[in-house]
Parts: sequence; structure tokens; C-alpha cells
Amino acid sequence: MLAVTVPILILIAVNKADNSSAPPQQEASADCRQVDQAVRHWAQALPAIQFGLTRSADAATIIRDSTTAAAAVRNDSATITDMSLHDKVTALADKLDTVSRGKPSTPPDWRPDQTYMDGYASMTPLVHQLKVACPNVGDDPAPAGVPAPPTN
Repeated sequence: MLAVTVPILILIAVNKADNSSAPPQQEASADCRQVDQAVRHWAQALPAIQFGLTRSADAATIIRDSTTAAAAVRNDSATITDMSLHDKVTALADKLDTVSRGKPSTPPDWRPDQTYMDGYASMTPLVHQLKVACPNVGDDPAPAGVPAPPTN
């Protein structure tokens, strides 16, 4: 009986030690919860926007999705009190508006116009800055900062 009980107690102790060493999850601030909502609205429009870089682009869908997302993101930014976060979220809405005014990939050269690319190219860095400021944004376990280089 002791041979069975000791390994079980060791497993329980190791499991408790693993759980107690994990840092507690910080509760996201109200501003970061709004940032999270804004990024989710952007992410809903992103597939259509990325299709705008291909020959199978549907301009009507891109305009609809990016305009809807821009309005939702702008609405989310209205309640953010941290001015730095507010400005970044508002800039994200502006970039979505820019994409909606641009032309996606169309004949004869099959390239999006400069307006479309200006909006698209600057969205990802903005979202990264928001992720750094609010690490709890999104469900992914992606690191918010630059990963440390490997040690030899």
C-alpha cells in the first residue's frame, strides 16, 4: 500500500508546486478590454482585406467589411481613457477607412493601388503596438515583445 501511496503523493506535490510557481493572470484594464474588442473587429475584416492582394478580390466585400470594422473600432476607441491607446486604436480605424477607399487587386496589372496598400501595410505594426501595451489582447499565446535570442 505504501508503494502505491508514495508515488501518488509525489505527483500531487509536484502538481501543486507547478501551479503555485505560475504567475497569477493579471486582470486586463478597462482600456485593454476595449483594445481587445477593437483588435477583434479588425481581425474579422482582415481575411477580406488580405484577399484584396490576390486576383480573387471582391471589392464590395472588402469595402463592406473594412468600413464596418472601422466604425466598430472607432466606437471602441471612444471609451479608452489612456490617450496613447486611444490614438493607436483611432489610427487603426483610420487605416481600415483608408483600405475601404482604395482599390484591391484589379485588372490589368492585378495590383492593389497605393491607397489600399497604405492602409494595409501600417495595420499590423499598430496591432503589434497594441499587443505590447495590452499583453492580454487576443486569445493567442503569442509573445508581446521581441523574443530573446537563443543562448549557446
